[in-house]
Amino acid sequence: MVGQVIGAPLYVFFEIRYRKKIARLGVVVTPETRLEPALWAAIFMPVGLFWLAFTTYDSIHWAVGVVGTILFGMGNVLISISMTNYLISIYSIFAATASATNALARATFAFTFPLFTSHMYHNLGPAWASAIPAFLALAFAPLPFLLLKFGSTLRARSRFANEAKARLAKLEEVRKKVDEKFEEKHAAVEKPVEIDSAGGSSA
Repeated sequence: MVGQVIGAPLYVFFEIRYRKKIARLGVVVTPETRLEPALWAAIFMPVGLFWLAFTTYDSIHWAVGVVGTILFGMGNVLISISMTNYLISIYSIFAATASATNALARATFAFTFPLFTSHMYHNLGPAWASAIPAFLALAFAPLPFLLLKFGSTLRARSRFANEAKARLAKLEEVRKKVDEKFEEKHAAVEKPVEIDSAGGSSA
């Protein structure tokens, strides 16, 4: 909980940096820019889990292990929000489906692990049983870095990402046309009326 409380404002810091980058460049940056918080999370999560796993011994004060949960909580918040925003940036009009798929994957893991967790801790002990999620986090740690490097290539090969991009471009064209028509009508309404010398008026 403490780590999540810290992670939330930390993500706000990254979001402010993201928006400043957009304002400075004057264009919308690539979706991979959204991955910056996830890069830090990829470090925080395995470190925090390994810290927790190997501080479960009776000889170590419980407060030492809590530090590991703080790191994990921070990483959990950062990577969850970062990856969700990344998916939204990629799939735009299909964002609801992409987010739902992401949520389903997380829920599946959350549902599956309790089925064997008690046996795992009974057979392996607290330290090594707690280390299994740490090893999993370590195995997936390179993923944000790989997406940062190869994300644009993967997006170019994605049918849904390309379709979303094309539809979004069409919607943008429609929006521009509507804005232009609105400006024309607005200009016509505000056009001043000229009074001629005979006392008549002309548009």
